[in-house]
Amino acid sequence: SKEHSEELWNRFQSASKKIHQKRQEYQKDFLNIQNDNYLKKEKIINQMKDLIKIESNSHSDWQKKIKSFEDLKIEFQKIKNLQKSKNKKCWNDFRIVTKDFNTSKNSFYKNQKKELKISIDKKKKLIEELKNIIDKNLISENTSRIKSIQEDWKNIGYLPRKISNSLWNE
Repeated sequence: SKEHSEELWNRFQSASKKIHQKRQEYQKDFLNIQNDNYLKKEKIINQMKDLIKIESNSHSDWQKKIKSFEDLKIEFQKIKNLQKSKNKKCWNDFRIVTKDFNTSKNSFYKNQKKELKISIDKKKKLIEELKNIIDKNLISENTSRIKSIQEDWKNIGYLPRKISNSLWNE
C-alpha cells in the first residue's frame, strides 16, 4: 500500500547502499590483491632470470639449478588472480625465461656429450696405438711410449664408469 511504500523504499535504499559499499570495498581489496600477486610473479621471474645468469660447469650444479628453477615454476603457477593485461605479460615473460633456461641447460648437456665423445675417441686411439705396438712385438723398444700412453690415459677427462670400464678392459 502507498502508506508503507515510502518506508519500504528507504529501507531498500539503505540496504542497497550497504551492499554497494561492501562490493566497492571488496573491489578495492581485490585490486590490491591482484597487484600484490603481480608483484610476486614479477619477483619470481626476476629470480628465474638471476638463476639463469649463474654459470654452472658441472652436472651437480645443473641438477641443483634445475631443482631451484622447478621450485620457482611451481611457486609461480600457484599465484592466481591477476588482471588480464598483466596476466598475459606475466605468462609471456615466464615462457621467455623458461625457454632461455632450457636453452642454456640443453647447450651445456650437448657440450658434455661432445666432450665425452672426444674423450672416448682419444682413449680408443691410445688403445689402437698399444695394439699396434703389441702386434708388431715391439714392446721392449717402446717402453717409454707405453708409459707416456698410460700417462695420457690418466689425463683424459671424465668418462662414465660403464664406458671407462669397457675401454679399460679393451
